[in-house]
Amino acid sequence: MPQGGGQRVLFVDDEEPLVRLATETLEELGYAPVGFTSSAAALEAFRADPKKFDAVITDERMPGMSGSALIRALRGIRRSVPIVLVSGYVGGMVTNRAHNAGADEVLKKPLSARELAASLARVLQV
Repeated sequence: MPQGGGQRVLFVDDEEPLVRLATETLEELGYAPVGFTSSAAALEAFRADPKKFDAVITDERMPGMSGSALIRALRGIRRSVPIVLVSGYVGGMVTNRAHNAGADEVLKKPLSARELAASLARVLQV
């Protein structure tokens, strides 16, 4: 399984247990995750220091601001940041919306550690 080299990954999902599980998994894979349960709070953290994050993983369906809307906002701040969108439903419409917003990859929930590792290795080109 591909391993990270300490890259800081912003992880956003409105479900606290998923954020905890994902950040633990990312740590085990060699990344330095920063988790948020609010897309607005994640956006503020990114806006405060856009160079701090090497990649972003966001859920699509969240209250307030969807993952696609968050991606568009992040792209407006730092165009080149690698972004992976995850969703429980990955149909054509969700995938198209995510790619149109600027997602580099779209993954289906639930995520395995192997899928997460492979996706981050591709978007970070490690």
